[in-house]
Amino acid sequence: MANGHAALAVLLAAAAVMPASAQARVLPQPRESAIGACVAPLKTYEVRFEGVARERGALEILDERWRALGLTARMPADVVVRVSSLSESDRALRAKLGDEGYILRVSRGQADVEADTAAGRFYGLMTLAQLPLRDGAGWCLPQARIVDEPAMRWRGVSDDVSRGPIPTMAFFKERIRTIAAFKGNLYSLYFESAFADPRLPLPSPPDAITPRELHELSKYAARFHVALMPEQETLGHMHRLLSVERFSDLAELPHDYVLAPAVPESGQLVRGIVEDEAALVQGRTPFFHVGGDEPNLVGTGRSAALMRREGSEAMYLGYYAPLFTTVASLGMRPVIWGDVLLARPDAIAKLPKSVVVANWHYVPEASYEKYLAPFASAGIEQFVAPGAADWGEIYADLSAATENAANFVRDGQATPKVIGMLETVWHDDGESLFANTWYPVLFALSAAWQPAPIDERAFHANFDWAFFGTDDPRWADDLDALRAAQDHLRTTPTDPSNYLFWSDPFRNQRRVFAQIDV
Repeated sequence: MANGHAALAVLLAAAAVMPASAQARVLPQPRESAIGACVAPLKTYEVRFEGVARERGALEILDERWRALGLTARMPADVVVRVSSLSESDRALRAKLGDEGYILRVSRGQADVEADTAAGRFYGLMTLAQLPLRDGAGWCLPQARIVDEPAMRWRGVSDDVSRGPIPTMAFFKERIRTIAAFKGNLYSLYFESAFADPRLPLPSPPDAITPRELHELSKYAARFHVALMPEQETLGHMHRLLSVERFSDLAELPHDYVLAPAVPESGQLVRGIVEDEAALVQGRTPFFHVGGDEPNLVGTGRSAALMRREGSEAMYLGYYAPLFTTVASLGMRPVIWGDVLLARPDAIAKLPKSVVVANWHYVPEASYEKYLAPFASAGIEQFVAPGAADWGEIYADLSAATENAANFVRDGQATPKVIGMLETVWHDDGESLFANTWYPVLFALSAAWQPAPIDERAFHANFDWAFFGTDDPRWADDLDALRAAQDHLRTTPTDPSNYLFWSDPFRNQRRVFAQIDV
């Protein structure tokens, strides 16, 4: 669920009356659904797992949401939820549903969730959790038949925990549950020096994520069918590490943030960090992200001679080859950002096929085919990686984020070798808050689950109920007002809103913005 469960309970209990004939408000929207009138008055419920293992994570999320409605789990119950494998009559759907699909049926006094996999049963229960409707003074389940499966195999979120506030364990777990509740299955922690490696205590902040915490989060995420993927920078963005005198000789240039590939100790150091992190998540994630983005000054200092001798493509791939081997030896596939490779097309053909590219582009564009095609034609698997447009902003730029995700995911679903979506949340200036990104994050997760194209109007209409737990239109109105303010600021080229907030209002270039009514 969303941030702040006490507030959510109040909202759910006070939700406006929804007529029994209304369509269910579910995110992501199911692939096939037939929703009727209320047939199952709902005050108490019982969940039975029949011939399949109990889904602890699904029950936690279902119970959390339904308790907020005032519903009680007990025996006997008004509604019995039966969770099982596919019935004989539905065996023909097995191939269609794949590893994560499910069938959900609701009839009088009964809901049936059927799937042949644990993940499918989990996602069926996640849909059921959002299904209750107001019925007079109480709640009910509508008659329903839903057949659903995801359009993309991986639906993930990359969370920058290195440059903003480092979440508490409780907040980390709440993020994982919320991502899972909206059918995400990949959660990536972006590390520069936010992992407290016992061998390297100096670069890490006091509240860095400890090995015990990373191991615990990996196990916790697995309970909700979420793979926790560490995302460790290994070339650029190494500001804190290189600010420590002991490591300063590894920098490409003095006081730089890029490691020098020509210095053997650079690769040795990051391979040790990767090994330490990977050992804590081993067996619970198929991927390890080795970063690799924006090494802007590489080859201009200590590595200049190496780059002249080998060329930039060979130097970059040569630096990463041992890291790819290290990750593979631990039973994971390496993931690397795509910007350097796109700028050096000759390197793409030489990239090992075991590597997955996280192909990031954050500017809204009508088409992203030109970014996807070079990897697809080389047979390289990739994630599309849109952005939540929250960096440097008081609140995420919803128009930019939703257009970016909708179009990038649409093109990704139409491109061979695209295996998923990784929505990125960045905190470049250290001031943006993750809780302000749930709308674009859940929009991207929904876009990845649903067949393209996603209809943002439908998503917006369902978001207040699915996330906040209310039909009160003022919640949707508030989102519209935040979007309109950002759209209005964008009509004049300017800095992001965080910088405007702190800027001197009496400077000449700021006076124009004093006239804008947001």
